[in-house]
Amino acid sequence: MLVELSLLKADPLLAIILIGGSIYIIILLMYLSFQMLRLLFKR
Repeated sequence: MLVELSLLKADPLLAIILIGGSIYIIILLMYLSFQMLRLLFKR
């Protein structure tokens, strides 16, 4: 947590990229799990 705060102060752009990337990964995982559930319920 402290490392993230120091990164935020040092390079705002890098922090935005890291936060955006983590959000993108979370959305991607949610989407994939939703597709898996759809495949399971179709059977």
